[in-house]
Amino acid sequence: MLVPDRPCAMYRVVCEEQREHGMKKLIFLTAFIEGFCVMVIEIGSSRIITPVYGTSLTSWSIILAITLFGLACGYFLGARISGSRSYLVIALVTSGVVISLVPYLAQEILYLSMSFPFTVGLTLSLFVLMFPPFMLLGTISPLLIHRLDALVMKAGYSAGSIFGTSTVGGIVGALFCGFYLFPFIGARLTFLLIGVMMMLISAIVASSIKSRLAIVVLIVLTILISSYSTERNKNGPQNPIILSTSEGILGQIKVVEYPLATYGNRQGKLRLMLVNNTVQAAINPKDRTILLLQYQTLLTPIVKSNIKGARVLMIGLGGGGIINALQETEYEKIDVVELDKRIIHLARKYFLKETRDVNFITLDGRYYIETCRQKYDIVILDAFQAESIPSHLLTVECFRSIKVLLSDKGLLIVNFHGYIKGRQGLAARSVIRSMTHIGMQTMIIATDTTDGVTRSLLFVASMSDLNHLENILVPRSTDAYEEQKTELRSYVIDHRGINWDVASLLYDDHLMLEALLNEVNMEWRSFIQAKELIRMRKTR
Repeated sequence: MLVPDRPCAMYRVVCEEQREHGMKKLIFLTAFIEGFCVMVIEIGSSRIITPVYGTSLTSWSIILAITLFGLACGYFLGARISGSRSYLVIALVTSGVVISLVPYLAQEILYLSMSFPFTVGLTLSLFVLMFPPFMLLGTISPLLIHRLDALVMKAGYSAGSIFGTSTVGGIVGALFCGFYLFPFIGARLTFLLIGVMMMLISAIVASSIKSRLAIVVLIVLTILISSYSTERNKNGPQNPIILSTSEGILGQIKVVEYPLATYGNRQGKLRLMLVNNTVQAAINPKDRTILLLQYQTLLTPIVKSNIKGARVLMIGLGGGGIINALQETEYEKIDVVELDKRIIHLARKYFLKETRDVNFITLDGRYYIETCRQKYDIVILDAFQAESIPSHLLTVECFRSIKVLLSDKGLLIVNFHGYIKGRQGLAARSVIRSMTHIGMQTMIIATDTTDGVTRSLLFVASMSDLNHLENILVPRSTDAYEEQKTELRSYVIDHRGINWDVASLLYDDHLMLEALLNEVNMEWRSFIQAKELIRMRKTR
C-alpha cells in the first residue's frame, strides 16, 4: 500500500495559496488601474474637444452622459462574458489600443463633426471617440469580480472590493490629471501612456492565466499601434507657423504667427495666442504697443485717463496687450492674477515688450480678490477661458469684495460678450444689474453698434460719477492703427433703451451665468468652428 508523500502535498497546498494570493493582488492592481484610466479619459476627453467645442456646460453634460452610458454598456457586457478567462485579457489589451488611438483619431473626427450643427457634432464626436474606451473599461470590473469570486467564494466581498479599489484609482487619477499629467505632458501623451499601461497589465494578466492567444494578440496590436503612431506624428509644413503648443488647466494653448496678415490699413506679421482656438491676444511682433483687439482700443484710453500714480489689478492676462500699452505711462504698479502659469510664461516670451513694476501672481482670481488687503485704483476683469467666463467672478458677492479693494474714485472694468438685448443679452444685463445692486454707477461701452458674437462689451463701474469718461478721446473706429479720434460717448450704450425687468441678480449660491450664456457660447463656438473648417479645408 502506497503512503502519500505528506511534505509534497503540503508544498503543493502552500504553492496554491501563494498563487491565489498573488492573483488577488494582480486583480486589485488591475481594478485600480482601470479606475485610474476611467477618470483620466473622462477629464482628458474635455481637453481633446475644447479646441473645437469649448468647455461649456453643454460639453460637460454630454461628456458625463457618454461616460456613464459607455460604462453601463460595459458592465452589462462584462456580466455576459465573465465566464471565460481570455475575455479579461482581450478587454484589457483592446482598451489599451483604443485609448492610445484616441488622440490620433481626434483631429479627423472633430474635423468631420464640424459639418453638423453644434450639439449634434459635439455628441457624435464624443460618442465615436469616447464610447468605445469607456465600454471596454466597463467590461473589466465584472470580469475581475468573477475572477475574485472564484478565489474567495464571497460575491459581496468581491463586488465591493473591486468597485472600492477602482474608485480609489479614479481618485488618484483625478488628482494626477489636475496636478501632473495634463499641465506637464498634455492630453496626447497622457492617452498614449495610459494606453500602454493597460497593455502592460494585460500582458501580466495573460501570463498569469497562461493565455497564449492573448499574448499573441497583444504583440500584434502593439506593433500596429506603434507603426500607426509613427506615421501620424510625421510633421508637415505648417501655415501659420506654430511657435508653441501645450495642454493643461485651461485646455489647449497655442502661439502662432502669420508671416503676412492685414489689420486695419496695414500689413505685417501677426502673432496670436489661442486658447482652445479662441484668440486671447494679438500683436505685431515688430510693434507690440499697437493694440489689435477691438475692445483693447477702447479699454486702454479709459485706463490711461486714470493711470497717473495708479495701482492696477488685472484678473486675467492673455498676452498682456494692455500692459504693453501702459508701459510709457506713470502708473505705480500693476498686479496680474492669472490661473494658468503657462499663459504667464508665453506672454512674457512672445507678447510682452517689458514688465516694469508688473507683479505676476499664479492664482484663481476670486481667491485673490477675497484674500487681498491692498487698495487699487483700477481693477480689470478680463478672465475669458476661450468663450467661457468664470461665473464666480461676476456675482454680487464678488463685486462687493472688489468694491472694498477699490479706492474712492476707483474703476472696475469688465470685458464681456457682445449681446445686450433680447434673450441672448440676458447674461450681460444680469451682470450690470448685479453691479448696480451694490450701489455702483455703471457705463456700457460697445465696440460695434450691432449685437453679435464678433463685438465686445465693456462694463465700467465705480462708486463715483462716470459722466466725465464720455469726454475721453478714443480711436474713431476700433480698427488697428486708426489715427482719427472721437469722444468715448459715441461708443456708450444708453441704459434707457434696454429692458432690465427680466435681468437676474447673480449670487454665489446660484451660479446661473453659464446657463444664461449657453446659447451665446454655442453661437461663438459655431463661429470659431466655421473659421477653423475653412482653414482646414484650405490646408488639405
